[in-house]
Amino acid sequence: MTQKLEEFLLSEGEDPAEWPYAYLLAPPCVTRQLNNPLSFWYLYNSNKELSAMIVQLQTSYGERRMWLTRNCRKNASGGGPYCFQGKFDKDLQVSPFTPLRASYVIDSSDPCAAPLDKLKIMVTLKQENKTVMHAVVNSTAPPLDAATASLGSSVLFLVKWWWVPMCAIVVFRILSKAAKIYLTHSDNELNIQTRAEPLRTAIAKSARLSDRGIID
Repeated sequence: MTQKLEEFLLSEGEDPAEWPYAYLLAPPCVTRQLNNPLSFWYLYNSNKELSAMIVQLQTSYGERRMWLTRNCRKNASGGGPYCFQGKFDKDLQVSPFTPLRASYVIDSSDPCAAPLDKLKIMVTLKQENKTVMHAVVNSTAPPLDAATASLGSSVLFLVKWWWVPMCAIVVFRILSKAAKIYLTHSDNELNIQTRAEPLRTAIAKSARLSDRGIID
């Protein structure tokens, strides 16, 4: 994982030595099934200050895209719970209900500085300085330390959360919400976008059997 992180930073023209510490926040893999739409790499300098972030997005189509963004929030105390803000252009089809050419703004607290039960992340999608949508992730309870947790606490955690990151569950929730949006809004309100071919900056999806037959 360290090697992949360094390779990506080098591909972005950055020196991996600038960030000797990294913290990955991503959904866990449960029962060998995983749908991981969004992951966050928090990058820390030699003073253990959060100065950059890598945002990794995976679409329902299977393409992936990684963006490196530096902290552009000058006054950490003036951002409420957020001490980090990153901005980058959106160039990957994520949903037929959102524009392709837009930009993301990521606001986040520091997961290694603030208590983990106070973690907060906000993702805002903008188009021409107009907010199209925003999503907020909040921690709702103290974290479970797998190294020190009791057997009972671990079992209770698995009973409550084992189904959340499963691919089938996530896909069902996405499709049900998409159907609700489509059926309750007019075409003028939705402005549905056709799926665009991914750019070279994206990581291609895995080939299906039919795709491999064409290549062969």
